Amino acid sequence: GWVKGNFGGSTRGSLGLMGCSGIFREEQGNSLCCFAIFLSNWEAFEVELFSAMTIIEAAHNRNYTFFWLKCDSSLVIQVLFDFILVPWKLLNRWLNYLSMINSFTFKAIHIYRALNNLFQLLLG
Repeated sequence: GWVKGNFGGSTRGSLGLMGCSGIFREEQGNSLCCFAIFLSNWEAFEVELFSAMTIIEAAHNRNYTFFWLKCDSSLVIQVLFDFILVPWKLLNRWLNYLSMINSFTFKAIHIYRALNNLFQLLLG
């Protein structure tokens, strides 16, 4: 069945401490695995994109057949369809991730941050 991957980046200031995290859940909502990574000084969008790449790579390495990417960054969703928006320092790596996306049935949706917080409260 479908595996859902939800991720996000976090920052402390404009170019402050940054990190990203993600979680995989199966169709019934049970947790399959999660990750958290410290990234030091990156731009906020780079952190979000790196988070997306990390969760895509993890889904690929776990051989998920049906993968549903959920994130609160509409810009990351746009990048899936127009790689011109990818920052230069991540472009080569991003192009490699596009081939990973083609290895499984894939869909991506934007979840508004307020709804994401509501879902976390309901699940927590």
